Amino acid sequence: MKFLSLFKSHRRFLSIAFFCIVATNVLSLAFPWAIKLIVDDILPEKNGSFLAIILILLAGIALVKAVASFWGTYLGMKTGERIASELRERLHDCLLRQSVLTVENVPTGMLLSKVVGDIDTIKRFLFSDVLDFLCSFLTACFIFAVLFWMNGWLALISAACLPFFIFSYLKLSRSLKEKYKELKNDQGNLAGQLGERYRGIRVVQAFGRQIREMDRFRAVQNRILRSALGVHRVDTWFWVAAECLSALGLIILLWFGTGEVMRGQITVGTLMAFYTYIGMLFLPLIKMSRVNGSYQEARASWERVRNIFDEPEG
Repeated sequence: MKFLSLFKSHRRFLSIAFFCIVATNVLSLAFPWAIKLIVDDILPEKNGSFLAIILILLAGIALVKAVASFWGTYLGMKTGERIASELRERLHDCLLRQSVLTVENVPTGMLLSKVVGDIDTIKRFLFSDVLDFLCSFLTACFIFAVLFWMNGWLALISAACLPFFIFSYLKLSRSLKEKYKELKNDQGNLAGQLGERYRGIRVVQAFGRQIREMDRFRAVQNRILRSALGVHRVDTWFWVAAECLSALGLIILLWFGTGEVMRGQITVGTLMAFYTYIGMLFLPLIKMSRVNGSYQEARASWERVRNIFDEPEG
C-alpha cells in the first residue's frame, strides 16, 4: 500500500494548516524586535507615542497569531483523524481478504493492537508530533535568518554548540529505534497472550492453571518494563543533552555579546533581542530532539502494520 496516497484527498486542509503554521512562526519574530526598538529608540528618547504604536501593533500581532495557531493545529488534527480512520478501514479490509489460516495464526490481541494501537501511534506522530516538529523547524530557520541579518559574527558564536547537538541526535537515534521496536513487539505479545487467555478462561480455571498463567504474564510484563525503561533512558539523554547545549549557547552569547556592547559594536537593545531570539531558537531544537522518540515509535508501529498489507490475499 502506498501510504502517501492517503494524503491526496486532504491536500487542501493540509495546505491551509501549513500556511497557518508559517504565519504563526513569522509573527512570533516581532516580539524580540519590539524589545530592541523599546530599549534603543523609545526609552532614550522617552517617545510615548511611538511606544503606544508598538504596543498596539504587538496586540494585533498576538491576536492574529492566536487565530493562525488555532486553525493550523485544528486542521492538522482533523486531517489526522480522517486519515487514521481511512487507514483502519484499509487495514480491516486487508485482514478480511487474507486467508483464514494467516489470520487465525496471529493472536487476536496482536491484531487488535495493530488495528487500534499502532494506527493511533502513527496518527499521533504525523498530525501532532510532526506538526510540532515542522513548527519548530520553521521557527529555527526564521530565527537563524534574523540573527545572521542582525550580526553574523554573534550568530556564528551562538550556534557553536549546534554541531554537538546534531552529533548527539544522530548518535542516539539508532539506539532509540531498536528499543521502540522491542517495546512494540513486547506489547503486542502481551496483547496476544491476554486475548488467548481471556477467551480460554474456562479451561484455565478448570485445570487450575491460574498460577502458571500469572507467571507467564509477569514474564512478558517484565520484558515490557525493561524495554520501556530503555526507551525512557535514551529519550531522557536527548532532553538533557539538548538543555545543556542550549544553556552553553546562551552563556557563550552573553560572554561575547557583552564585550561587543562594551566596545560599542552593538547596542544594548540588540544584545537583548539576540538573547531573546537565542532563547526562542533552542526551545524548538529541544522539541525537535524530542520528536525523534515519537518518530521511532511510529516507525516501529508502521512496520508492524505494513507486514499485514504485505501478506498475500487468500
